[in-house]
Amino acid sequence: MEKGPYLNEDLSMQNFRNFFSKRELGTLSLPNGKHDNYSGNYVDLDYLYKNLIGTTEGSSRKNILLPVGDIIAVIAFGPAVKYPGEEEVIRMRRKYIFWGEETKTITMERIEPKDADFFVIVNQDLSFQRRWSPSCCHFGSTIYSVFFGVNQVIQGIQDRNVLCISAFEEGIPIFFDYRFNKIIAETKVEKKTPRKIFWYKEDGELNGEIR
Repeated sequence: MEKGPYLNEDLSMQNFRNFFSKRELGTLSLPNGKHDNYSGNYVDLDYLYKNLIGTTEGSSRKNILLPVGDIIAVIAFGPAVKYPGEEEVIRMRRKYIFWGEETKTITMERIEPKDADFFVIVNQDLSFQRRWSPSCCHFGSTIYSVFFGVNQVIQGIQDRNVLCISAFEEGIPIFFDYRFNKIIAETKVEKKTPRKIFWYKEDGELNGEIR
């Protein structure tokens, strides 16, 4: 398989829909985590699109259909993209199994999530979430998407809402348009991760990697 050059442009939800309509969607590779049968963590972009737009397929999805134009930005955030890909783990141990002085050890261990989180900003005042898990016929991470309206996002950042702050400080915008830039300018949240999204075409399909 030949990996094409990286695209030198940002992609919006309209672009995402165009690739979906032409059946040219591949996968999005995530920097943290892995699967039993694969060395890396990733999501199927076709299912991510369906998760974002909404569908009546399956009982696990909210039956709320969103027009593409209502989605301002999609941000990958959470453990699957957290930088660096390690976390501090504290363990308490005794010298012997049941007695003895208790000691504390601190180690740095790789983050190994098996799911992917997405923060979705829409131009409606609503709040809900969707979940999609791969079946026996499909691979990839379980997808969790949380949806917030613009006003809720701005208010959430002012109130130091954990989800909003995490998405803006540590998240990576993967699909967005000019409206998102206006939100960034208004909220003035400082980005704390060096990671970015890189899009490329491979065998006619759109693929992405966050690194």
